[in-house]
Amino acid sequence: MNKVKRKELVEKSNEHELRLFQIEKALEQHGINWFADEPKLKQFDQTVFDHEFVTDHFKYAALNGNGQSIFFSDKPKYDSELGIWYSTAGSTMPMLKGYDASNWQNSLIERDIAKELLEVDLSSELTGSDLCRAMLERGDNYVMCLDNGKIQNPVIIGHIDEDTNNFVRKGGGFIKNVTPINNQGEPLTAADAGL
Repeated sequence: MNKVKRKELVEKSNEHELRLFQIEKALEQHGINWFADEPKLKQFDQTVFDHEFVTDHFKYAALNGNGQSIFFSDKPKYDSELGIWYSTAGSTMPMLKGYDASNWQNSLIERDIAKELLEVDLSSELTGSDLCRAMLERGDNYVMCLDNGKIQNPVIIGHIDEDTNNFVRKGGGFIKNVTPINNQGEPLTAADAGL
């Protein structure tokens, strides 16, 4: 049996790399991408919480060593020998595959609740009492409204009572539910109010 010298092995390896490079360039000239069929690994970030099956109950997500995401209701721990994240309390749900797991031990992310609340506030149309609250929180001194319990004459709302969370009319008196209106008595939309 002949021994292969290191120098010969390096030369053969370099020859093969050169041939592969030439093949790749020849394919590109014909519009064929050598690496086009390689699957791209998915990003593991806050967007994993947007999946339709991931309810608000799940507050944490992490990647196991095999690239599978797993969701947790409580903060999990990991076992480096088994290559998994596990729950010490609460519930878990294994889910999506195809992530880069090269750094799986540092993959734990916590759901960004503030971001989700902001998105809900921006995407939903404020109406009625919610719109009046938003206008007062913005700094409006008074908001002309209809009392939803007794739709008669308009009332002027000056602020919200901290103890009862009811609206307080200018001049006194509490109202539970209101609808902001314009000068013609028609309900305001959030766009009309500049929100």
